[in-house]
Amino acid sequence: MGLPKTSFFVWVTCVVLALGVFPETARAAGGKGILGWPQSGEVEYRAFASNLKIKIKGQGNLLGSLGNLSNLSNLPVGKARYSWTHDREQYQMRFALETAGDLALLYRLGYEQQSQGTFDSKGLRPQRFDVTQQGKTPDSALFDWDGDAGARVSIRRGDIERHNIELMPGDQDMLSVWRQVSLIDKPTENMLVVGNKNAHRVRIKSLGNATLQLPAGRFATRHFSAVAEQGAYTIELWLAQERGMVPVRAILTGPGAETYTLEATAVRVPN
Repeated sequence: MGLPKTSFFVWVTCVVLALGVFPETARAAGGKGILGWPQSGEVEYRAFASNLKIKIKGQGNLLGSLGNLSNLSNLPVGKARYSWTHDREQYQMRFALETAGDLALLYRLGYEQQSQGTFDSKGLRPQRFDVTQQGKTPDSALFDWDGDAGARVSIRRGDIERHNIELMPGDQDMLSVWRQVSLIDKPTENMLVVGNKNAHRVRIKSLGNATLQLPAGRFATRHFSAVAEQGAYTIELWLAQERGMVPVRAILTGPGAETYTLEATAVRVPN
């Protein structure tokens, strides 16, 4: 939950969006849950990278101006957009990322994630997770919660199954997890997060409140972290408390110390 050789960025960035709330939860908890999630909205981000593990073919003044990418901090790498809709019974989420600025002249990235599903007493219940990237075979994860063999997810590249993994109630995909996180009141180590290549158990913690000044404005946020098993990745999220708990900032760190930061430049949520 990328940029060339930034599998973490493309796998996790996706990483950035979706934390939430659900019909049965809302009825059981006096309004907590789906009632707190606007039925539609959109967030735009600017993206920066540090210790970027990327190989670019080409020479010239532009490449020289970028220098050694692995030694750079806060390199502007692109822009992203997260959008969602739900009708209190079904949801759809989309996350799209593209390179911008000097880097876009050397490498063009068209990357998109989509998650769709329903709701249950645990929160979001993914049914399908799709990843498309320019020039690559599409990936998908198909969730079967009611199969004869029990709840399982099939992770596929095109028509070829790569993994078939057991599911437990409350497990998520790389996009839906960001909505689910906002329901976590105490640390959890047992959530399976399914990506387009594999799945990892993650530990989620609430790290308190913080006020952020971002290009999109000033936000009172709740701060969360998600740490995957075996050091696969770490994600920090800041969710805007007065804007439906949408993610306005994220820091994503991969196993090779590459770090990506997403900062909201626009938040569009109906009043």
